Amino acid sequence: MWYYKNTPAWTDDTTEAASGGGTAFTILAASTDYMYFGFHEMFNKIQFTLGQNGSYGTLTWGYSKGAGNWGTVTVTDGTSKFSQNGSVTLTPPADWAIDTVNSFANMF
Repeated sequence: MWYYKNTPAWTDDTTEAASGGGTAFTILAASTDYMYFGFHEMFNKIQFTLGQNGSYGTLTWGYSKGAGNWGTVTVTDGTSKFSQNGSVTLTPPADWAIDTVNSFANMF
């Protein structure tokens, strides 16, 4: 999982995100930030256990089409824009492809 801050800078939060008792980290600090969730194969669910609930406006969810091309995807947001613990689910798009983010290749 990669976090792109508006500074610009990359932060790798993979270890913390994958552990049940990991160190807390910020999901989105500014409206110009991006969070990339990646895996080596298609996935249809991301589970969030939040240490502090957020308050966000409209969120745009996207996916990689490969070669630097991105599309938007409709999700079911059980977190209500990160205001509660829950899952974000999606139907994997047919054109979802591996792409590279910050030198890492995954399905984003």
